[in-house]
Amino acid sequence: MAPSSDTLADGRYRILEPLGQGGMATVYRALDERLQVQRAVKILSEDFRDKPRVRARFEAEAKTMAVLDHPNIVRVYDVGNEDGTIYIVMELVEGQSLFQKINASGALSVPEALSITHSTLEGLAAAHQQGIIHRDIKPHNILISDDGRVRLADFGIARGSRSSDDALTKTGAVMGTWAFMAPEQRADSKAVDYSADIYGMGATMFTMVTTRTPVDLFAVDHSPSMMRDVPACLEAFIRKATRFNPAERYLDVSTMLQAVEEVQADQNTQVADALNPQARPAPDAPAPARTPAPMSPASRARPSAAEEVIILSACSVDLTLREVVRDNERLSLTEIETALLEYLLERDGIPASREELLQDV
Repeated sequence: MAPSSDTLADGRYRILEPLGQGGMATVYRALDERLQVQRAVKILSEDFRDKPRVRARFEAEAKTMAVLDHPNIVRVYDVGNEDGTIYIVMELVEGQSLFQKINASGALSVPEALSITHSTLEGLAAAHQQGIIHRDIKPHNILISDDGRVRLADFGIARGSRSSDDALTKTGAVMGTWAFMAPEQRADSKAVDYSADIYGMGATMFTMVTTRTPVDLFAVDHSPSMMRDVPACLEAFIRKATRFNPAERYLDVSTMLQAVEEVQADQNTQVADALNPQARPAPDAPAPARTPAPMSPASRARPSAAEEVIILSACSVDLTLREVVRDNERLSLTEIETALLEYLLERDGIPASREELLQDV
């Protein structure tokens, strides 16, 4: 529902257009007439203005976000109540949510999923350092600007680790988005700690690389097929983040960040090995040095369709490799393709020659 006036705060914020609507509030694009910059203004719906508990939680969101000053968290600039219109003025992120990105583009590549997870965790670490548990980590609440920066948003159901908002949360209340909620949060949102956010991040990673809803990931030991679309290099990470027992998950966000960086480093190493097979020693003796003759761009052969299918089938071989294959000035495409195929054969343990593999595709 549109606000009763097209301006707020005595004319300072001019409402321009709606950006999105949730269950309790609508977000508008607005112009700060004083500073001449655009902002996002979140306005509580009329249906909830007379509900003290909802109003208190809405105002608590503004206070929570106001103390969080981090490049990976949406900033809050103002909060107010004008003639019954309760609003929060926030940083305007020109871009889309992670949920919208997945819907539009499908499953994300491993490097991109790791990068988004890393940035989100950095913002989440800042919140945890302030004693704030988000409690609603999901793709909808992760924003990606047009320049690629990732920001964590919507602290509407966040709470302090020292139960600073116990009066707003009933014992046994379930708050959050079911599929991304840790099992203990489903039982009682009031009884969760930082580990609930770690579970939400693991569930979000699952959705990024599969596009599927993370239904009961904590039960994966009883249904291993849940991981059928998850790249092998991420399966252990997602499993640990979404364990049923909070004590078996990552100890904290810093530990989870370290795990992300380890997977990223491993991916980079595998890519380097694939592109430079001469740098990898043979089992019994060092591989002989090989200095291929330079080739001009015009003399390079393009990969066949079958070879591209095989190259792109590897978890660690994605758009980055395709760029290298296209731009590498030292090695010919044929040599790079051969190295990649040999790497994939070795990694997957397939006892077949390059020719046999291509023939079977």
